[in-house]
Amino acid sequence: MISFFQSLPESIEESARIDGCSEGQMFRMIVLPLVAPGIAAVGMLSFLYAWNEYTYSVMFVQQADNYTIPLALATLNTEDNVTNFGLTAAGGVISVIPITLFVIFAQRYLIAGLSNGAVKD
Repeated sequence: MISFFQSLPESIEESARIDGCSEGQMFRMIVLPLVAPGIAAVGMLSFLYAWNEYTYSVMFVQQADNYTIPLALATLNTEDNVTNFGLTAAGGVISVIPITLFVIFAQRYLIAGLSNGAVKD
């Protein structure tokens, strides 16, 4: 997020101050709309990392009712420790559907956010 805020020209903020904006108004009306693609990109990437979290759920989740999707897929073994690959593959496909829909609908914000904060003038 730092690169998004640093990429804003100071002249925009100075113009807002000259026009009489307070700091709160300047942030709400000028800065926030300009960094909205960056906020969307960071939000989407954070959501993706949280959705696919495995390490912390293995360490901290004790009850099967609270398992995350990756942890539940990892525990789909039978009593004989034989993995049912069909069930695991179906669970993997179903777990990808929400992420895919989320990224399809928010793709323009993700691309704009990732490309806006990456360039340095």
